[in-house]
Amino acid sequence: MSPSTDNGAACTAYFSHPSLAYHTPTEAFCIDLCRRELGVSKIINPYDYRGKRRRELGDALRSADLVVGMSVYESYPFLVWNDLSYARSLGKDLYTVVFPSSHSEKIRLCEGIVEGYPHLDETETDRLYADIMNRSSKGLISRMLFGKFGGRTSVF
Repeated sequence: MSPSTDNGAACTAYFSHPSLAYHTPTEAFCIDLCRRELGVSKIINPYDYRGKRRRELGDALRSADLVVGMSVYESYPFLVWNDLSYARSLGKDLYTVVFPSSHSEKIRLCEGIVEGYPHLDETETDRLYADIMNRSSKGLISRMLFGKFGGRTSVF
């Protein structure tokens, strides 16, 4: 799996992912996965645009060669879906970091948008995030995001 770039030029990816993952081992793992599997040399992280106008974030997305969105528990959170949908309208190459709900599956990268994954609206996304936060250390995401994930199946 490698994106289409001109003459092997450096490739830039916009990485759309939930704010719950900002500055976590999960984010670092996903960025490394993009670099390894897609040959990405530069990652545009929306976190770096906090406090700036939404237009600047849109400019960053438009400047990227490809866009990677992170699914959560087999669904696309509201802002991630908006970014992927906009990138698709621009003709960008799209990829999904699949963050599974099953403890036995690993995070993986796939080309395109995963068919069958629901696109959550704002309310559904808020409920998903609240559920993740309320699970404390019982859920896969909370354990990974808060550094409590371990064992042989750990990707970190």
